[in-house]
Amino acid sequence: MVGKTQEYVDTFQSSVEANVLWWGSESGTMHKELTIFVTTIKTRIRNSDEMSEVNSLRQCEVKMLFMVALVDACRRCGLGTPEFWAMYDLQIQGLSLHAEKVDICPPAFLSAHRGLRAIGEITDLQEWMRASSTKALSDGNVEDIAGEQERLWAEKFAVTLRINVAAERRSNLNVLFDLTSEVVLQDEC
Repeated sequence: MVGKTQEYVDTFQSSVEANVLWWGSESGTMHKELTIFVTTIKTRIRNSDEMSEVNSLRQCEVKMLFMVALVDACRRCGLGTPEFWAMYDLQIQGLSLHAEKVDICPPAFLSAHRGLRAIGEITDLQEWMRASSTKALSDGNVEDIAGEQERLWAEKFAVTLRINVAAERRSNLNVLFDLTSEVVLQDEC
């Protein structure tokens, strides 16, 4: 059981956004497969007399339920929807509540997308500029740093131009285009 769980975890963590089995049209199939395996683990926990086996199976169950929840949210709502991100956040928080550390983390592309989504929600310009810097994006597992910075800056510029109060709009533009700023952006090359 532990070995098969680790196989699932490895394929889950190495999956990419284009993987239809985990995140696309076949996620229903993966959801069913994972759910059946979780049921098998629960049965084994119920029938086990050894505490060490029960503890390792509980770890497996937590890992599998983490994957089931994310695949189910993708299957029902779609990858990247607000409902998906709500489930993602709940699952990440849930992992931190376990007494023993559970060794599973989401695929890198999900962590990167969640980080970019969080940057878009920042309202303080100085904080936003730090969060969109090359180092911050690199630390957040973003692959195309220059492309993401271009998208983030274009989005922030468009939002700033839509501000109705001229003084506030001018103030935000001054902060965004302050030439003495310490912001480091990625070169396209």
